[in-house]
Amino acid sequence: GIAQAELWPRLTLTGSLTVNATPVGASFASPAGPLLNLGGGPAISIPLLDWGERRAAVEARGALLEEALLAYRQAVMTALEEVETALTDLRAEGERVARLAAADAAATRALRDAGTLFRQGLTSFLDRLQAEQEMWRVKLELASAEEARALAAIALHKALGGAGARTR
Repeated sequence: GIAQAELWPRLTLTGSLTVNATPVGASFASPAGPLLNLGGGPAISIPLLDWGERRAAVEARGALLEEALLAYRQAVMTALEEVETALTDLRAEGERVARLAAADAAATRALRDAGTLFRQGLTSFLDRLQAEQEMWRVKLELASAEEARALAAIALHKALGGAGARTR
């Protein structure tokens, strides 16, 4: 709007009042008395022969505004993408933790059963060791999945603008 206003003629009114000091003891009406000077008048500026400079300034400001709007939209879209990605990761890691928790419970039962079978002499010690190895493998994978789920929750918090979120 400011650049658009530059296209139109501008009328300004100026004025000034100057008072000069008088010597000590001189009267107001004496020739050595105070001098008052008044000045001023209207001034007009008409943008006729600027060879399109003002029109170009209006177009440049419009382009800057459009650029700022596009940058804002891009920032919003990037933030939305980060939030959606973080939500998807959090959901996927939550499902992975649930599956591995069930697998952990099954591996623990399998180890208990293998121990019972070994004590009864129905299976070898190697079978019991393999069941224990599988249980620890599942527990390690479950711990890794819980870590990934916590990191996904932190990423979501940051994407939503939480404390510690990076600044642009």
